[in-house]
Amino acid sequence: MQAHCIGYDEGLMRLAIILVVIWLLVSAFWAQFIYGAWHQAVDPNNALIAAFDRCNTLFPPRADGYASEAGNSWSVWEANVAQTHPECAPAVGSVGFLEFVALNSQQRTDIRQKAESENSSVTKGAIVAGAAGPPVLFLVGLMTIFLVRAYRSR
Repeated sequence: MQAHCIGYDEGLMRLAIILVVIWLLVSAFWAQFIYGAWHQAVDPNNALIAAFDRCNTLFPPRADGYASEAGNSWSVWEANVAQTHPECAPAVGSVGFLEFVALNSQQRTDIRQKAESENSSVTKGAIVAGAAGPPVLFLVGLMTIFLVRAYRSR
C-alpha cells in the first residue's frame, strides 16, 4: 500500500510540473499574441499622430486653407510638397494632404484626440486581456489536477 501511494504522489507531482510548464508556455504565447494585436491596433493611430504633429508645424491652419499657395493648381502644389515633405503628401497619416491643409485648428485637434482616445481604449483592453489570460489558464490547470486526482482516487 505504501509503494502505491508514493508512486501516486510522484505521478501527481510530475503532472503538476508538466501543467506548470505548459501554463508558462501558453501564457508566454498569450502575452505575445496580445502584444501583437495591440501593436496592430495602435500603430496606425501612432503614425497618424506623428504625421499630424510634423505636418501641423510645416502647414499650420490658415484661414485661406493655403489657396494662395496652390493658386489654381492644387495637384502641382501637392506634388511639390510630396517632393520636399514626403511625410505630409500625398497623405498625412490616413488623411489626404489637401484635406489636411483645409482643416481648421479645431478639426485637426479633434482628429488627433480621437486617435489618442482609440489608443487609450485599445491599451486598456489589451492590459485587461493580457492580465486575465494567465490566471484563467492557471485555474484551468488546477481544475485539471483536481479532476485527475478525483478520477484516480476512485
